[in-house]
This record gives sequence, C-alpha cells and structure tokens, in this order.
Amino acid sequence: MAKVEYIVRAGNNTKAGENCKYEASFSTIEEALKARAEVDDNPWRRIVVREGDFEYDIEPRRIRVKVAGGDYEPCNARGTPISDI
Repeated sequence: MAKVEYIVRAGNNTKAGENCKYEASFSTIEEALKARAEVDDNPWRRIVVREGDFEYDIEPRRIRVKVAGGDYEPCNARGTPISDI
C-alpha cells in the first residue's frame, strides 16, 4: 500500500495562471485542514492527496499521474495522461 500525503498549496493568480506561494506536506487530513485554514486569505488554496503515482486535488477535483521525470500530469480516471489521449 502506497504512503498517503496531504499537501496544502496556496497562492495567487497571475495572467499565466496560478502562482503557488505556500506548499506543505502533512501525514493526516486533520493537520492539512488546519494548515489550509491558516492560508484562507490567499486567492486560491487546496488540499492535494498524494498516493503512489497519483495526486488528487480535493477542491477543485483533479487527478494527476506521475510521468517520466517525476512530474505530475493531468490524467483521466483510468490513469492515462491527457497528453497521451
């Protein structure tokens, strides 16, 4: 079974997209929820659940899969990267 991490990300919006100003990893959802509450003054904030090769954004809901090079890329529900579809 893969280790589960709860990652809180927050930041502001730019013309190019989201600019992440805060990122921290936690071992429990309770810790992540507390950290998210502390960054509520950011224009965007989310909790990401990372398990094995997948990342799941809780809000907005998104799924990403680990690809070559160690990055995470958007994928469909079956785990196929969008760029391969």
